[in-house]
Amino acid sequence: MRPTLRILLLEPDPGDLLLVQEALSRHPAVAVTCCQCAADVLSALRDPDLTLPHLILMEPYLPKESGVDLIRTIKNDPRSGFIPLIALSSVDDMASVALAYSLGVSSYVLKPSTYKDFEARLDAMLNFWHFAGQHLPVAQ
Repeated sequence: MRPTLRILLLEPDPGDLLLVQEALSRHPAVAVTCCQCAADVLSALRDPDLTLPHLILMEPYLPKESGVDLIRTIKNDPRSGFIPLIALSSVDDMASVALAYSLGVSSYVLKPSTYKDFEARLDAMLNFWHFAGQHLPVAQ
């Protein structure tokens, strides 16, 4: 049996949030904390009483705040900088992808246009990170 993979999810779009939650709910070894704004993400990462996630999955293009600034803040904080951060976005231009990688994201995953493809993409991502997570440092 796989250990639980803790994911901190930032998705500001309510429709996309439901899709991601539904796709992730099929995986019993995944525990998801959902956020819809940068402040909630930072609160979750800075709360000493909460266990840090193994993985951060986020939409980098936020409607009311800077996803770039949030990624920088997460990556520059010693408490959270080592956590793999996956950008999950529908923005598909090379400049955006290059910027995300330059900020330290571990992967840039495009949101597919169909739910079936979305599930398949999340399944592949979870399988990879379940394996990789067995070899990552974990902060307590």
